[in-house]
Amino acid sequence: MSDFPIRRAQLIAPFGVGAIVTSVDGVSAIVAGLDHWIDSDEASFDPSEFYIADEWRLNKALGVDGFVRPPDFRVPFGYSSKGNSNSFVTLPALRFPLWNFCQSCYKMMEVSRLELGQVRCRFCQAKNPEKKPYLISKVVQIQFLAMCGRGHIRDFPFREWVHHEDKPSCNGDLSVSFTGATLATQSVRCSCGKFRSFDRIFGTIDTAGLKTYLSQRLSSKKEFLCDGQRPWLDDFQGEGCGEQLIGGIKGAINNYYSYVKSAIFLPKKVAGISQELLETLQSNEFQSFLEATEGIPGKQVLQMIQKSPGLSVLIKPFVEKFDVAEAIDAVRNDTSESSTESPKIEDGDDLKSAEYEVFVSGELMTSSVLKMKEIGLKEYSGERVGKTFSKIVLIDRLKETRALVGFGRIRPEVEKPLGEMRKMLRRSEGPKDHWLPAYEVFGEGIFLDINTPEFWKWSNNAAVIDRVSALKMTDTYLKLYPNVTDETFLPRLVALHTLAHLLINQTVFESGYSAASLRERIYCGALNGSSSSANGILIYTASGDSEGSMGGLVRIGSPGRLEILLESAVDKALFCSADPVCMEFGKQGQGPNSLNLAACHNCALLPETSCEHFNTFLDRGLIVGSFENPSLGYMNL
Repeated sequence: MSDFPIRRAQLIAPFGVGAIVTSVDGVSAIVAGLDHWIDSDEASFDPSEFYIADEWRLNKALGVDGFVRPPDFRVPFGYSSKGNSNSFVTLPALRFPLWNFCQSCYKMMEVSRLELGQVRCRFCQAKNPEKKPYLISKVVQIQFLAMCGRGHIRDFPFREWVHHEDKPSCNGDLSVSFTGATLATQSVRCSCGKFRSFDRIFGTIDTAGLKTYLSQRLSSKKEFLCDGQRPWLDDFQGEGCGEQLIGGIKGAINNYYSYVKSAIFLPKKVAGISQELLETLQSNEFQSFLEATEGIPGKQVLQMIQKSPGLSVLIKPFVEKFDVAEAIDAVRNDTSESSTESPKIEDGDDLKSAEYEVFVSGELMTSSVLKMKEIGLKEYSGERVGKTFSKIVLIDRLKETRALVGFGRIRPEVEKPLGEMRKMLRRSEGPKDHWLPAYEVFGEGIFLDINTPEFWKWSNNAAVIDRVSALKMTDTYLKLYPNVTDETFLPRLVALHTLAHLLINQTVFESGYSAASLRERIYCGALNGSSSSANGILIYTASGDSEGSMGGLVRIGSPGRLEILLESAVDKALFCSADPVCMEFGKQGQGPNSLNLAACHNCALLPETSCEHFNTFLDRGLIVGSFENPSLGYMNL
């Protein structure tokens, strides 16, 4: 067997269900579905340890009962699992791709999906039966595969490709040749004499990219379409699909896009009840107990808690000060305070609306999971900060829960319905399967609100609105924001998003954080008849290791430092090493699906794990202006 050392957080993104991972000995496998993540038959296995039951807002938003942290692999002292719960727990994976080739004879052979270790060439073994097995050449997995836009993936159809038939009758031995630097010089050959190169297997045959070369040219008789194979669910036969197939490479970035929904934890607010008591009742230790005693009055539940050695210790400090029974009933009845006038975030994410309301309030909060304070703009020197931002809140501590809701291939399509995405994670969903994999990150952040009169005046400028008109007509924008009639929404979104990227890139130099350890959260709402809207940025730590808790991000946002960060970010945005090409592309679009204007890897892009929008809807021109119109930029007002 092979070992695949993956951190728990990476099993949410970027190596979640359906992703291809590589072991320490070079064998590739695909992470299996959720069906067997927490169903171990070991007597010492206790799945309740991995439950996340206190993220109440994300539960409601995704329609699940709770979340489960990916189990970690533990080796107890003495290598014995007796008396040690959850020892030697592993997650399932299946070998993929299945087609391999020998490095000596270059013949191809399929290997069982359950064989995760290195395999010797059976052709070389048959040719030299007296040769010792360890001297036989090892086979290597072939890099080529095929996938469709709906998330299905399969081995490349080598036999069909070389015979120009969707169902060839020849079962001859196949061999490959990887000489040369281009696909045209690399080929597959059958023992029957048929031969064909891999030229253009990654391409399309029309400008819209709707017809792929693989599906259209594999056979001259009919299209070769996706059959719906799902190897991560042990389905190598296919459920039926009919989408166009395109060739791919095992290590390419477009093989897998994690679709992640996240929420910043906001404690419930119940009038007259201690916040600390509420947090205690909402913790993992109490959630399972309260669920099991659903329907029992709070007074009786309190008596039961006091008889439990573990829970009684946690509740004892509150019994003499507060009516704990009333608090239990309040938590169950969900009598949380909520504002009906929260600014609506225009991406269908009501989670952000509540977060923006809390952050923009600037209320001093010292909760164990959310600690923040507002810093007055007058404390910052210079005019740039006061002119750019309307409110600055430093968040010393926050908790983010990130849940994997699905995945895609070829190109990200985050507008897919949640139900459709969740179907890709398991074969079938039973009554006990209303959960999703997730993990929690504790960190810090800086919240910047940009509801300034200058920002609103700028967003109504005709030249600014015209600048983003090309983005507004794209299919992606129309799918993500179908009901937005506010002309200022897209310019504000692009400006907020670009400014967040510029600040994160500059923070890397100022704080020592890596770009991948920081994340953005954009709060932008459309007016659509309302008198107010959200315009905010949250930059926060997103790494689960030591980089997520170094304590430098809040210091960067403090007076005397944020001014330098902002000035440096704007100065660097004035020039890109790819200019004038980068800025000139701002007129027609560049990047994925031409969803960026003046933004490229040299100036405004981030690691995709740090960006909410997969590095799209970016434009330096809206921040610092274009060559022809410098006054176009918000920072140049």
